[in-house]
Formats: sequence, C-alpha cells, structure tokens
Amino acid sequence: FFFGTVPCHRLLLMRFAVNSVVFQKQPTYCCGVVVAKGIKNAAQNEELDKLLRDKITALANDASVTVESSEHIEKWFQVYPQVGIKGGRQKVQSNMTSMMRRVKKGQGDKIPFISTAVAISNLTQLSHLSPVGLYDLAKVSGDVELGEAGGDEAFKALMGDDTSSPEKGEICLYDGARNVLCRQWNTKPGAPGAVTVDTKDVVFDIESLMGREALQKAVDECVALVKQFCQPEETQSYIMSKEQPEAGDGIAADPDAGGAADAPAGGTKVTPWEVAGVVDYDKLIKDFGCDAITPELVARMERLTGCKPHRFLRRGLFFSHRDLKELLDRYEKGEPFYLYTGRGPSSESMHMGHLVPFMFTQWLQATFKVPCVIQMTDDEKFLFRGNSIEDLERMTKNNAREIIACGFDPDKTFIFSDFKYVGHMYTNIVRIQSCVTANQARGIFGFTMSDNIGKWAFPAVQAAPSFSTSFPHIFSPDKNVFCLIPQAIDQDPYFRMTRDVAPKLGFLKPALIHSKFFPSLLGPTSKMSASNTNSAIFLTDTEKDVKKKVTQHAFSGGGATKEEHQANGGNPDIDVPYQYLRFFLEDDDELKKIHDDYKAGRMLTGEIKQKLIDTVLPLLKDHQKRREETTDEVIEHFMSVRPLKF
Repeated sequence: FFFGTVPCHRLLLMRFAVNSVVFQKQPTYCCGVVVAKGIKNAAQNEELDKLLRDKITALANDASVTVESSEHIEKWFQVYPQVGIKGGRQKVQSNMTSMMRRVKKGQGDKIPFISTAVAISNLTQLSHLSPVGLYDLAKVSGDVELGEAGGDEAFKALMGDDTSSPEKGEICLYDGARNVLCRQWNTKPGAPGAVTVDTKDVVFDIESLMGREALQKAVDECVALVKQFCQPEETQSYIMSKEQPEAGDGIAADPDAGGAADAPAGGTKVTPWEVAGVVDYDKLIKDFGCDAITPELVARMERLTGCKPHRFLRRGLFFSHRDLKELLDRYEKGEPFYLYTGRGPSSESMHMGHLVPFMFTQWLQATFKVPCVIQMTDDEKFLFRGNSIEDLERMTKNNAREIIACGFDPDKTFIFSDFKYVGHMYTNIVRIQSCVTANQARGIFGFTMSDNIGKWAFPAVQAAPSFSTSFPHIFSPDKNVFCLIPQAIDQDPYFRMTRDVAPKLGFLKPALIHSKFFPSLLGPTSKMSASNTNSAIFLTDTEKDVKKKVTQHAFSGGGATKEEHQANGGNPDIDVPYQYLRFFLEDDDELKKIHDDYKAGRMLTGEIKQKLIDTVLPLLKDHQKRREETTDEVIEHFMSVRPLKF
C-alpha cells in the first residue's frame, strides 16, 4: 500500500500540464513544449549570436512593430488584469515584452549572450513575440503544471531578493514539489530551474494567445535552432491547448541525472508501482524535493523522547522526510499528532518486507505514545486486481492479524476496512475529489478512458485518512490534528497530491517519512512476489523454509570460490544476507564487524548466511507466536469503531 504494492498504471515523473482553470480564464491560450536532452550549452557561439543581433537590429529599425502596436503583446496586456494580476503595463510584463522595450529604446546590444539555450529562448521570443520560459530539467522536481497557486508555495525570484509566496488563486507555473518556476503567469520568473552553461537537459515553454498555427511555427523554429546549435541527444516537442491540456510521454531528465520515469535498459526506474535498477537515494531526495533525515534530526528525536532511535533511523533506512521538523516542533510544544499507514490485502500472508514498515510504525507509536490508524484498502484490490469480495474479506482479516502481532497498542490503534468504514470518511473523500481534476488524476496515476470509474475515484479514499476529521470517534471534529505517514520513497508523488489538496480544504499537510526499499531475496534485479515463494521470507515460513531459502537462494556478494573470496573479499552493498541484517540485526557494533570482515574476506558467504538465519528465525518465531495469540475477538476489538486512549 504505502510500500510500492499498489497495482496501477505507471506514473510519469515529469509531465507538463495546463490546469483546466487556465482555459476557463483564457480559452484561446496554447502552449508549446520543447524538450532537449543531452545538450551542449556553450557560453558563446558566434553564428547564433549573429542571428540574435540581426533580429535585434531588424526589430529596432522596423517602425511598424512596437510594444504598443503588437497584437501579440497587447493580448497579454489584456489577459493579465483579467486573471487578477495587478500593476501597470510597465510593471507587469513578460521577459519578451521587456526585451522588446530595450530593443525599441536602442538598448538591444545590452541583451547578453548567456548560453546557447538562453540565446535560443531570446531569439524565439523576439522572432515570434511569444513569451518563452526556459528550465533546467535536473532542477525541476516531478511534474510541471500551469495552474492556480494555493498561496503557500515556495518562491525565490530569479532576479532580486523577492521570496514572497504567490497569492492564492494566482496563475503560476510550479513543479511537483510546489516550487514556483514563474509567478504571475509569465511575468515573474523564479530561481528554481534556472539554466546555466552546465545544464544538460532543458525544457522550453513557449506561450501564445494567437492560435495553434502561429505557435506551431515558433515551436518548429525553436526545435531547429536547438538541433543546430545545442546538438542534443534527443528532442521532443508538444502543443498543449484546451483540447489537449498536457504533455509528458518521455519528458524526463536523463536517468543518470535523476528523475526518469522510464529508464533505459540498465537504468533506474522508480514509480509508486514499479522499482527497477540500482536506486541512488540522494538523487531521489533531489528529484522529489524532499529533505534528508540528518543525524541532528535523529538526535533531536532521541532528546525529545528519551528513547534510543530505532535501528532503521540510525542506519538511514528511513532517510528522508517532508515536514518532520515541523512535527517535532509541534510535539515539543505539547501538540498531538497521529500515525497513518496501511496495507492492501493482496495475499494470505505478508513477507518480511511487509513487516518492516509496521515494525517502524509500532516503534513510533510506543516512543511518542500517539494513536495510529491503519487502512486496509480492500476496495482498491477489488477495483484494480479484480479479487472477489469474499477473498478480500478473508485476506483483510489474515493480514490484520499479522499487523496486530507487530505489537500495536490496542488502546491506541484503529484498523479499518474501507468496505466497512468508508462512509465515515465520505465527506472528506468528496472534498478531496472536488479539488483534483481528471487531468491531474490521469497525469499522476496514468488512468485511461478504459479504466473503471472506481479507479479514478479511489485516490481520494487513500488520501482521506491523512486528515483527522475522517475519524470523529477518535479526534474532536473541530480539531485539526497533525498526521505522520511512514512510507517508501516511491509513494511520495502520490502523497504530494494529498499535501497539495490539504490547504485548499483547511487541513494541515500530513508529514511524511520515507524508507528505502527492502530487497528481494534473489537480488537487486528481482522482485518479491507471492508467485515465487523463494523471492521472500514469508511470515508463515517454517524454520526449514527459512534455512533453505537463505542458503540456496539468497543473492550473494561474495567471491565465486572460497579462495577468490578470501583474496578479494565480498561486496556487502549487493549481498542480500548483509542487507537483511541491516534491517533486522539490532547491534550496531556487530553489524559493522560483519561488514568489515565480509568485505575483507575474513567472513565467508556461508557464515554470513548463517548469521542471517540466526537473526531472522527468533524474530519470525516470536511474530508467529503472537499471531497465534491474536484471536478473532482481538481482531474485532482493533477494528471496532471506538474512542482511543491517548
């Protein structure tokens, strides 16, 4: 559920969209997107510079074209006040209009040649009198959308010291992390996405109020200039209009620079429903616009709670966050918060990878002494996988039993089935649905017109528990209680939608804390699956099963022979037994010794596998014992609608 198990269509980690509200305000608006990857962005090019200077000279000498007489420019001046942008014509203007004023004043020679990409942007603007935005894809987090601001987005002006957030409802261009790339439509460019000579992947945003035909000409000429002077490895172009409000298939930075939705063979792919390749977590933090969990933040948690940090925190297995600092600020002031996590009941038994998030969430509950809600998304499995309702009811009960066995406090924990509880959340669900357009849902989740309508509606069901008023039997309806959601990093794009909606509805944005991925027993290129029982250690496995799986199937980073291993050592970074020990072995000093000995060849492959068996079996047997002690009556208590004690 929150850990990469939701079955759905792929997410485009970079898509460019125009929100329907823009077309409501200006139906004739259209936008051209030119993407160039692997460009040579030189600081100087004589031939291109001559083209730019020739265009400047021609405009300066053409008395028939002025700022005041240009139909292109006049249309923009009419649009700005219509969408609430205040200020006179000298104050509110695009970069294109500003350049035109300089040219007509005889100051065109002061327009600098910054780089080939910037020069192409300037030449396109002056040639077609269309505003053009230019952005470095490596500096853009996730999807890009032109739409209304919520009023709390981050902004830093490209020029000057302005860091004021846009006004609520202001037309802005922003990325998936809600960083504003340009305020007041196209008149106030921001620093995020700024292009330098080191930029390798760019997107040109060419805007027009003069119709698709005029825009297509500008796009075609921009593409031709890019190919001639930037020598890109790849170019793509799109036209967006009221009829086609988004582009995105293939728009992404080079996967080696982070942020790719579809990686080439041997590359990395990270979406909420698929993880492939070797993941660079530092790049993911940058791509998603999250914050790293620093040693100082972990130390602060220890200081506030008086408890030793969980090994998942000490070892960086939970490694990034959104608003965790704010949550700790509130906790320090005595303000309450609650935990929210969940499970999609898709199998009769969970595996050790499923256990990890619940182990951590239970630790958070015990450490901070806070309530926890756990959503069982049986409705999602029905809609997306086609499981029968009867099978889902049985699997929900079985999975709830395994979750309870992790040690959750029965006085502070509410586990609920969507089938049975959704009515209590319905007012929040429809509020959320009213804030997310079909275009946004399609862009985030990849829905198609052949998908059932239940799929389109479901994301709001998973978002609703982020808001405390979804649980009136636990929290006072007039209180806005902060929420913390432990999840894997691949789920972050999904909960960005939830955080975007929150302020529009008057709710607090949920805080997020992200985990790294739990590897398949078969190695980094394989996946854990119930259909391949050797890919994971399941919670119902016997001692014999565990020993066989680890000794015969666990992927090894050791040498091919004993002699080779002792001579060259092993590779703990790819060795699955060592990676599992990072999750389950409590003693930090012992783990370090194992790492050093295995890397030096002093510990053999068989020995590290045996250490994993000796570590996992007691945990597994203890969980199985507690699961057996979890009666149907206990499950009924956890899933009953009741007040919690906290």
